[in-house]
Amino acid sequence: MNFNLAKWVSFIMIIFLLSLLADGVGAEVGSKGLTNEIVELEEDGVDPNHSQAREKVLDYINTNVSETFAGMYIDREEKDLGVLVFLFTEEPSNHHKAQMKNLIEEPTEICFKEVAYTEQELMERQDEVNKDGLDYENFTIYHTGIDIINTKVEIGIAPYSEENAQKLYDKYGQDLINVVEGSKASTLEMQPLETAEEGKVTTIKPEESTSDDEGLNFFQKIIEAIKGWFQ
Repeated sequence: MNFNLAKWVSFIMIIFLLSLLADGVGAEVGSKGLTNEIVELEEDGVDPNHSQAREKVLDYINTNVSETFAGMYIDREEKDLGVLVFLFTEEPSNHHKAQMKNLIEEPTEICFKEVAYTEQELMERQDEVNKDGLDYENFTIYHTGIDIINTKVEIGIAPYSEENAQKLYDKYGQDLINVVEGSKASTLEMQPLETAEEGKVTTIKPEESTSDDEGLNFFQKIIEAIKGWFQ
């Protein structure tokens, strides 16, 4: 294989690898695009958190069906404005669902979901995990948090293994907890999810070391370097 042909083969392989990396950058840019769209909605006078509608429905729940209420969150998977999801341990009657829907106006949408545990029960189990201690013989618990969407207490451990996770499932019950790989707190930051009462539900997100622009500039520099091969 002559030198020029080798350069072309290397060029094609590098472009292929860069295309895979670019997909990751594009996904990150897309997530920030959603944030920008929400900001634009606020500037247009639209409340993306549906504060008034949420308060009206919660007031109705507190008066009429508080005994089965389990929590709520905003689902933005299908639309930027999101859907208010109200959780109950028993599905509300058609009468109560109709009354709650009558309290809201467009563009707000609500739906109802039946779950096994209330937010309070999850908080109690989280407190139990924390009070029992974080250091075990073969692993350490680095974070706990309430996942209201999946109605689980998330527990992050390191080192993670199925055997270590099973010890916690045996102790606290697999239906109430979800064990994931955790990291030291110094490399993670807590990010709150949108809930009826902010601060009770948290997820873990790695700190970002570079911006989208820096990532794109990196690809541009690689391309420029490759161009230099053929000049």
